[in-house]
Amino acid sequence: MFSIFKKYHKKSFFSEFSSEWKKILKDILFVYKNFIHWNISKLIISIWSIILAMGVAFPFFVLALIVGLIDPIPWVSIIGYVLTGTDISLELIGSLAQHPYWIAIMVFLIATCIVIFLLASSYSLILQAHLIFSYTKWKKLGFKDNLYFSKTHISTLMWILCWNMAYLIAPIFIGLSIMLWIYVLHIDLGIISGEVFWILTLIITFIFAFIMSFVVYKILFWYIILY
Repeated sequence: MFSIFKKYHKKSFFSEFSSEWKKILKDILFVYKNFIHWNISKLIISIWSIILAMGVAFPFFVLALIVGLIDPIPWVSIIGYVLTGTDISLELIGSLAQHPYWIAIMVFLIATCIVIFLLASSYSLILQAHLIFSYTKWKKLGFKDNLYFSKTHISTLMWILCWNMAYLIAPIFIGLSIMLWIYVLHIDLGIISGEVFWILTLIITFIFAFIMSFVVYKILFWYIILY
């Protein structure tokens, strides 16, 4: 009786082992069989995500251009100095020092534009997840059959982006407001000394850099909710 059980157990083990190897080989062959399809799909996804991100960030880019045209700072001269690699004149540095508020607004708009572009381009995660999900069903998703023009997913993306921007803008706005208040106390009112001003600036920068890092880390997983 023991020999019968041993024979049956041995046969069952090799049967399961062979079955697992067949599944592994099948998965490997499926991967190589769809290697070209996978790379072409990823290329299309990357291109579409960049186009979508540029479209979403474009209004903020236009707003930054409008602000650059109406503010008193000669941004064209600054760009020229940066491109040519020449030293910025003292007159231009003095002009920048006289308009810190406009500089803060421009930096905020440019940073917002960059952040929105990066967040919108992450729509590629949804497209790639949809592509991978089709592979798990042993199907090849057509190049035109992904969620490129899905109104539901794109509108949900925009809604989540708005909330993400609110989470990002809130600490930035608070930090800039505090920095502006300290700047006024130091430059305009002369209540705090230069040493105290720089110490407070470093402390506030460190605190809000930590807060922003935590917020960005939490935002990185928004695409799971969208999918």
